[in-house]
Amino acid sequence: NFRLVLGSRMESKQRRRVICVGDLHGNYEELCSLYNNLVAELGQAEVDFSTFCFLGDYCDRGPDTRKVLDWLIEFKEARDCDASKGEALFVCGNHDFGMA
Repeated sequence: NFRLVLGSRMESKQRRRVICVGDLHGNYEELCSLYNNLVAELGQAEVDFSTFCFLGDYCDRGPDTRKVLDWLIEFKEARDCDASKGEALFVCGNHDFGMA
């Protein structure tokens, strides 16, 4: 029940793909599957270079909210430590406010 949107934007004369992911709803296995499918389709280098925008609703419904949140935090920290990787951006969804 999550959405994936692929796009791109111009950044310092290089095209950087923007990958938008929404409505994870605590589904850790599906998040891992999505990421692995992106790597299989685009290649690890392209995925690393891409900017990820997570569109909220990280929790509620699914069985593994904590694992999803831990994965997202680790993903962001790893990207923040490596200037060659794209950004990881987050928007809070209505389900996230309800669980706060």
